[in-house]
Amino acid sequence: MPAINALIKPASGNCNMKCDYCFYRDKTSKRNEKSYGTMSEETLKNEDKSGFIVRDLLAFDRTFLANERTLLSYIRTSIGLIGAGVALLKVYSGVAVTASAICLIAAGPVFLIIGIFVYVKTKRKINNYMPDEKSS
Repeated sequence: MPAINALIKPASGNCNMKCDYCFYRDKTSKRNEKSYGTMSEETLKNEDKSGFIVRDLLAFDRTFLANERTLLSYIRTSIGLIGAGVALLKVYSGVAVTASAICLIAAGPVFLIIGIFVYVKTKRKINNYMPDEKSS
């Protein structure tokens, strides 16, 4: 199997690795203004989004689909936990088994609520960066 080589390239001299051989760090150290800072979240939200190309729009679509797939995973896990708890109650008896089954049944809705929360939070975050004609 051939070796895989990777190059990690910083965007500016603001990199926190401080390599002695770094071109960007050397150039930054010779400037009067060491850093102009980074773009704030507010600036990014207000950025004109009309310049998105097809690749960017497809990335938004993939992100939406991944978010929905993640929600479905939470739903599937929730149903599985509830089903496992009910199966334990039906098949086995005993105090420890009953306690475990009740815990599984109670964990199901908790996972569902967490999944919905994560989905809504991520959807809002995605919509903040979507071009106007795509966000709905």
